[in-house]
Amino acid sequence: MTLKYLGEQGVHTKIKSATVFSVPCHLGSSARELEKPANKFYLQRFLKKLEKKMRAKSHLFPELISIKGFKNISSFREFDNRYTAPLHGFIDADDFYSSASCGPYLSAIHTPALIVNAINDPFLPEACYPYALAKDHNYVHLETPGKGGHVGFSSTRLSENWMEKRAFEFINAY
Repeated sequence: MTLKYLGEQGVHTKIKSATVFSVPCHLGSSARELEKPANKFYLQRFLKKLEKKMRAKSHLFPELISIKGFKNISSFREFDNRYTAPLHGFIDADDFYSSASCGPYLSAIHTPALIVNAINDPFLPEACYPYALAKDHNYVHLETPGKGGHVGFSSTRLSENWMEKRAFEFINAY
């Protein structure tokens, strides 16, 4: 959301820089990545949490949301086609993915922005590592540490959070 906003809005007078971690720059490809057998655990975990949320929302908005058949949903695409897209004015999951992804907006960013996506992030396919764009871009910077998983960056000392430290370093530089 941060990167999409920066790309859509152009030059900012109040936002001096931004740091983001574990960014699914292309939502559709990230949704497909989670459908791979190696990521089944994560997908099931997410769907279980989403079911709980949709169940609560169905009680608040029974005319808009039905939980009937939720157990048959086996992918983010199915969830997004059934809930996300229609509830937020999108045609379908593909329309949502293309509209909400930050990837197409990265080249328009004119505020220093650091993207940190770990190489071993199980949610991010190759499309979420904008190497070529960041190489020649004046404002978009990409760091790809070998480890970190999905927002799992840490330090060897429990009192120190590597993500917070790196974000502070980048933002403080501007």
